[in-house]
Amino acid sequence: NWTISRSTISNNTIGVVLKDENNFINNSLDHNFLAMRVDGSLTKVQDNNVSFNTEGINVSGIVVNVDYNYFLNNTKAIVAFFGMNITSANFVNNTYALFVPATESTRDILVTNSTFSKNQWDVYANTTNPTGLPIYRVNINLTNITSITYSKIHTARLSTVYIFWHVDVNVTDQNATPLNASEVKLYNSLGNLDGNKNYTTDATGFVRLLANEKYINNDVFYYLTPFKVEVSKKNYSYNSTSLNLLNQTYGIINL
Repeated sequence: NWTISRSTISNNTIGVVLKDENNFINNSLDHNFLAMRVDGSLTKVQDNNVSFNTEGINVSGIVVNVDYNYFLNNTKAIVAFFGMNITSANFVNNTYALFVPATESTRDILVTNSTFSKNQWDVYANTTNPTGLPIYRVNINLTNITSITYSKIHTARLSTVYIFWHVDVNVTDQNATPLNASEVKLYNSLGNLDGNKNYTTDATGFVRLLANEKYINNDVFYYLTPFKVEVSKKNYSYNSTSLNLLNQTYGIINL
């Protein structure tokens, strides 16, 4: 494995190709037809400036982490053929910020704490199922993305965008003493355990939940709020409350 850093890559047909366990950190890629192609797995792309390219980063590898990158004025900032993790990215004035084409693969794309501004499309998932081919679905999870413009999201029939927000829960007893190891459950409006997950408070009585407010499939919105939050602990009375995240980006509950 190797690392490229503090380099400028400009005016190429293909700027750089990353293989398994390569790192690309703190570089500038501009005015390329394809700035970067990621073919390998366990690859890190971090703190780069990706600007004025026809394609910024084309991901064909597995378990690719793209963190703290700035994407400006690209036709397609990121093209995701496979699953990937995008954290704290800044997408500005791109035609397609995140472009997800139709391929013969099932993908999970996780986008967290990122910013979208002045793009023509924030997420464009053009996944279809050509006749005779297996059905490959794409799940795109957007977590804590407060700047997303929902009219700039396109999802075809086989792609789904899930919108998640953080919900902070504080659990105390009648004397306001924090309750460690309390079990917290979050149920959506359909009565299903959200994320099929139970949460447990820490020594301060605190736990952070991840709530799936809505999802978008085939350009149709499906809402899963309001939620029911339940807390229980051995030798204590059960408690619960409701939480509505409609048009909200964060929730806090004291139980």
